[in-house]
Amino acid sequence: MTMKKATDRSIGILASPLSVEGIDDNDLDGYVPRNILLNGTRIIIPYWPGPEPLDELWIELDQGGTVTRLYEKFYSPPQPPFLYFNLTPAHLATDGVALLSYLVWKGGGGIPDCSPERKLTIDHTPTLVLNEPTFCHATIWGYLNNKTVPPLTSGATVLIPTANSPAAVGDKAKLYWQGYSSLNGSGPPVPDTYGDWEITLEQKHMNGHWLFVVPFDSNLRPLIENASAIAHWQLFKGGRLVGESKKGLVKIDRVTPGESGPFGLNTQGDGNMAIKIVPRTPRPEFNGVKNIGPLADIAIDTLADGLIAKSVLDTGFVTINFTRAAEEFDEDELELEHGVKGQALTLWDQKIQLGPIAGRPVGTIPIQLPASLFPERPTPATPTTYEVMFQLYKQGAVLMNPPMCWSLLSTRLHRLVRKGQISMGIPWSR
Repeated sequence: MTMKKATDRSIGILASPLSVEGIDDNDLDGYVPRNILLNGTRIIIPYWPGPEPLDELWIELDQGGTVTRLYEKFYSPPQPPFLYFNLTPAHLATDGVALLSYLVWKGGGGIPDCSPERKLTIDHTPTLVLNEPTFCHATIWGYLNNKTVPPLTSGATVLIPTANSPAAVGDKAKLYWQGYSSLNGSGPPVPDTYGDWEITLEQKHMNGHWLFVVPFDSNLRPLIENASAIAHWQLFKGGRLVGESKKGLVKIDRVTPGESGPFGLNTQGDGNMAIKIVPRTPRPEFNGVKNIGPLADIAIDTLADGLIAKSVLDTGFVTINFTRAAEEFDEDELELEHGVKGQALTLWDQKIQLGPIAGRPVGTIPIQLPASLFPERPTPATPTTYEVMFQLYKQGAVLMNPPMCWSLLSTRLHRLVRKGQISMGIPWSR
């Protein structure tokens, strides 16, 4: 067999590119994440077309002109579609730029097929320790509970501090959240509470902090009594991790002493309660006696500054809190009309059945409306404003008057008045 040399090269690139697990192929600089520097990863090489018996594979790492051959192996068909090789912390021990590539000699001889070089940027500089997230609506004892304003059904607001950090416009920040069944963030994680979210920082995030709302349904609902959550965040520049925060802890207890079941559940603990959204059926034009004053209030779950976060809208629902009326019947129903402000309102083709009184939660009833009722218009020059009108039908027949009205717009929230409107802001960027 002919002696092969590292200088043997084919004319041009004939082999497919390799990949490195955990490093985005679109990251041309190939910044190696800190966890890979500490724990290593794998090189992925696609099995080449037209294989022959005893094909020879070399994998090389070129750093500063010094070429290290990491692997030298023979392969005969058949083989799996991809071949995997460990890229260890020892291979990545030296800071700087490294070029990773492979060569294949068909049948173990001739001129090799060479892959493109994969650039890796290695930097062991310790990451900065960033300030931990805090929870601006928690009590002084660190609790989110049934008295939290805005209510927990609107999500948990996390404050991420950017002051005294190298954060800049264009950087990426990633927030992590995990729930626990203890008050100190210990023990096994609670299923269906983990979440992570990545945003690109804009100028609005550069005022010392930014806010993010962790959605209730997808990350908070299973946390009921004597629970907690831990949040932390990371800062990336050009795809490279430059800082990681300490962990922030918030306690969560949605049980009110003397009441059965957590807030947002009925007395049996059923998160769906007895509420049903069903197709609307026609009603008579006149239903007899109409009440002359409002019997119930409608409130919208929002952030403290009066805006609903995009992360809440991303769940697909807008939650309203309907205050139970003094006089109730099992067959009570709600209908709504909605539309862009200034245009005719459209009667929703669904209705909301509040269900048996015994199945309704104490005080207020959270009702989820599809966010699709309020779509953002394409590239709007100004915020899109919606108007919505609720009508309460007692026993499914008698219309209570006047209807409850509110408007959605992208500015600020005004408090609900018993006669009139409220406005709800919807920012379409996080």
